[in-house]
Amino acid sequence: MARPLPAPTDAYRGGEAAIFNAESLLESASAAADKGNFGVAVGLVVLAIEEAVKARSLFGFLLASRVGAPFGLSDSAFRDILYRNHALRHALALWQGMSSETHTAWVSGVMPIDEKGRDALKRDLEIAHWLSEANSAKLRGFYVDFDSGKWLEPKDVRAEEWKRAVSVAQPFIEETRRQQGAAKSL
Repeated sequence: MARPLPAPTDAYRGGEAAIFNAESLLESASAAADKGNFGVAVGLVVLAIEEAVKARSLFGFLLASRVGAPFGLSDSAFRDILYRNHALRHALALWQGMSSETHTAWVSGVMPIDEKGRDALKRDLEIAHWLSEANSAKLRGFYVDFDSGKWLEPKDVRAEEWKRAVSVAQPFIEETRRQQGAAKSL
């Protein structure tokens, strides 16, 4: 039996809890990085992004219900976001954080002609690459694994990987907090 979905009346509270958890995970990641535990820190950052996507989805569900519009996700996809599908959360993080320049290029096939647009597209492609590897980075940050004849350990993750993770997560989580404020005013 499928897990139940929240009612629109429960969406704000769930989104609020998810964004609080995302910020808490990001703070914990920072504390781990301060101790040199960059693998654990990167893993926590990925979890923070996943929670922020959950919050944004709940705020979107609330908005759709308040304006009488259909919600943009099927019940199955919404259930996946809330309960289990990490790859879908990463894909939504890309889509939700994508610049208008990249959206336009994606839909039209026309590349930006100005420097600002090209920079935005380049940044979004770098984020897309990072998000496509986010689940592996999360697992690498939490577990020791044997791969291709050698041991991979969380302690092998470097500060540069942590900095890159934060550069993706911080603005995404800040924007999610802004969306919470907008959802609260509905």
